[in-house]
Parts: sequence; C-alpha cells; structure tokens
Amino acid sequence: MPASFVAPSPTNIYIASAQATGGLVVSHSRNPDDFPFTEYVKYMSVDKTKGFYKFYRAENAARISQDMGARYSWPHGGVRPTGFDAPELFRDQSYETFRISFPYGHSEAEVEQADFDILAHSRAMVAQQLMTYRGVLISTALQNADWSTYGNTSTATALSGGLWDAATAENAYISLGLTKAIQSVKRATLGVAKFKDYRVVMNPNTAAKLGHSQEMHALYKQSVFAAALTERDAKLFNEYGIPPVVAGLKIVVDDTVRITSKDGASSLSSGYTIPDGKIYIVTRPGGIESTSGNIATSTVTMFYYKDEMTVFEKHDKDNERYTGTVTQDVDIQVVDPRCGFEITNVTS
Repeated sequence: MPASFVAPSPTNIYIASAQATGGLVVSHSRNPDDFPFTEYVKYMSVDKTKGFYKFYRAENAARISQDMGARYSWPHGGVRPTGFDAPELFRDQSYETFRISFPYGHSEAEVEQADFDILAHSRAMVAQQLMTYRGVLISTALQNADWSTYGNTSTATALSGGLWDAATAENAYISLGLTKAIQSVKRATLGVAKFKDYRVVMNPNTAAKLGHSQEMHALYKQSVFAAALTERDAKLFNEYGIPPVVAGLKIVVDDTVRITSKDGASSLSSGYTIPDGKIYIVTRPGGIESTSGNIATSTVTMFYYKDEMTVFEKHDKDNERYTGTVTQDVDIQVVDPRCGFEITNVTS
C-alpha cells in the first residue's frame, strides 16, 4: 500500500526565515568589523549553480600595431570595419557552487524557559562557524591561485632587498616592496585598478612583526602621532601598530581563526586562515556586491546561488523540538590573478 500524502504544515516543512536571514546577512555575511575578509572579497549572485565567465587578455586593450590604421580605416562610401577579422581573445573559466548547511536544534522546553532568545543565539553561533568556513575557502583560493603565470609572486627579499620585519628608515623594505608589487599589477592590468581599490591582506602574526619594525617606528617616533601609536589610536593605527594605509594601500589584517581539532580532543589545534609570513595584495573596486563589469578587476569573487546565508527553521511539534540550519551555496575563486600579488617569506 503506497504511503498517503499529507498537506504541508509547520510540523513537516522547513521555513526560510526572511527576518532571521536578513539579520545574519547584516551581522555576519557583510560585516567588515567582525569579518575582515568582507573588506576584500566581491560577492556575485548567479542564477545557475554551474556556469562560465569570460577571462579576457588585458593586453588587447593597449595593443596598437603598425597595421591598425589600414585595417580599421573607414573610407567614405566604404564598409565600416567590423572587428571580426581580429576578435579579442578570451577563455571561458568555470565556477560551480557547493551547498553546505550547518545545523542547530533545541527542545521546546529550552526555547520556552530560556531567559533569552536561544534560537537567535544558536543561529548566530552556527553563522559564525559558517563564516569561518568561508574564510578557509578564501584562504585556500588565494594560496592555490596561479600567480606565477603573470609574474605576480615573489619573496620579500627578491622584491625589496630584505625581510620586512628587518626594515628600517634607511632600508624601507615594506614601502618599497608594496610599491614594486603594485607596479607589477598595474603592468599586468594596464592600470585598470585604482589605488583606492587595493587591499594588503595579512594575518595578525605578520602584522605584529611589521608593526614592530624599525621602518614603521621611524615614521612616527618624532612626529605628532607618536602618542597615538603608543595608545593604538584606532583612526591612525590598528592594534598591531600598522597605519590603516601604507604606501597608499589599505591594510586588512584578517584575523579569522580556524580550529582543526575535533570536539573533545585532548589538545587544541588552531591557527589563522591566512598563513604566517605571507601577504596578498588584492583589488576590489566598489562595494561588496558585484555589478556587471566589476568582476574583471576584483581579485577574489564569491559566487553564490540563492543562499548567501539563509536560515531554514522548523517547529517539530510531534517531537517537541525546534530544528534549523544556516545554509550557503557558494564558490570562491581568484578569478583574475593579474589583479593581485602574492608576497612570500615576508618575515623571519
């Protein structure tokens, strides 16, 4: 005998909560104060879980060969040149989103007797876990990107002459290295990215070593900002002693921490998602949400299909419990390594 059908009800369906979803998007998914990687990653909504985007050769925008005057001339009475004889070269690169759902649950008694909104607390907790997972994906994309094909990777010593925690006023390795890296990006992209679009990404361990370098101290020790450095004035310095802008570039200290040991393990294993001694220079024009045309100059892009961060919740009356999940369906890629630079072996 086939199973009978039942009408949907609050006891057998998950409801996508618009209010809860909107709250988590604001408090977690797009909150740069608590999640620094939202400062340098571009979000792009897609209408398919799998698709392609075009990767154009930047050189075509600046290539003016000797025969172009003849090839593209348009004599009066003649046929307008179409460009089909010399199409711009590109290749299709693919994305594929991956859906993951972090669960939570409470009994009716817990929800009814708690002195606070226990469901909201659980949503926020698993949203934090989901954002940490997103930070891992971002770091993996940066570490696996094909920087070398475009010459946009170097050790700190090869780039500027020395390790950056050994930088001094006379040997300003930090500002020199950042300037040289930006010059490389500008050549690779024909100067499309503007200074305000660049971000210099590092973890707190690297930031602390640079902040305590003699180059950074020499800039301020005899200036009116010396007291501000000592007091870590948030407007002029981050907590690691680095100004928010160095060599014209905005500094982002990504302090996302990942715990890799399982619950109940005898010892705790943790670390920052961005590796020690590495710096990534990336570009992100405009705000966090991508619009048509921006993808070409955004280094890191998060494609998301429907679920950027969606709450699904159900009141299971039969079992006297509340269950829910926080879901994302994303693919995170370095879509254009030309628009960034990897600096390795930055510190001792």
